[in-house]
Amino acid sequence: MLRAPPDTLSTVSDGENLMLFEWPTARIEDPAGNFRGYTVLTDNKIYHSNLGSELGLPPYGWSRQERRLTLAKHLCTRLADLHNKGHCVIALDPRKIHLPYISFQEPNVRLTRCANFSINSHDGNRHPARQRPSPEYTHPQALLGQIEANALGQRQDEYALAVILFQLLNVGIHPYDGVWETGEKTGRRTRELRDRVAQRLYPYGRKGNARLRPMAESKHKTWSRPLQRMFEQAFAKQRPPSAKQWLRQLERETAEPTWMRRLFAAVLPQYT
Repeated sequence: MLRAPPDTLSTVSDGENLMLFEWPTARIEDPAGNFRGYTVLTDNKIYHSNLGSELGLPPYGWSRQERRLTLAKHLCTRLADLHNKGHCVIALDPRKIHLPYISFQEPNVRLTRCANFSINSHDGNRHPARQRPSPEYTHPQALLGQIEANALGQRQDEYALAVILFQLLNVGIHPYDGVWETGEKTGRRTRELRDRVAQRLYPYGRKGNARLRPMAESKHKTWSRPLQRMFEQAFAKQRPPSAKQWLRQLERETAEPTWMRRLFAAVLPQYT
């Protein structure tokens, strides 16, 4: 971790230094020379509790969609930087993604608990992640017991990233959440999730799903076609795009002057 940190550990925002990773900077050893942990870089700023809280927060000087698209781009940038060094988060989760509290600056994100990541060592050995992902963000192969999440490496991160982006841009809805068609049996939330993932019951694609309807509050119909296709690739086909691929598309979404019109397409068709 000390020899191969991400390229961009901090940035300057409104004249102040803003840390982007809680990355270790030095080893801590006891008098006998035994390893006891790391010192961690920080900027002592106040942060929102986590990205999960953002899913229910009002905007701070930005439109809600503009803010979330900006946060999505920053998250993809953090993950792409990490993957470029061969590192992985594995237990990527909105609750471990912190946001600056300062409302007037551009929204940004910080990845926390970096000492628990899966680290690609300079000697070619991999140090596995110390935490497991929660079921909602676990790659289908790991969720169904086919392979360990640690063994999936970047593929596990890419799946979790796709879920987080979907939730961030779609009012907190999980991509496999929906309303069962009449006659379908339901069970416990975790059991249902495994069943839906196993059967690829993704109801937010262009063709929908015969067994599961989208949640009524979903905004997926306002998305651009390329963005819809990327989410279909991630969940209907279960081949999530990389962080760099997401970043390229999100840059197009925010650069395209008509993206705000699509936001209102469901209610105001003349703005499409």
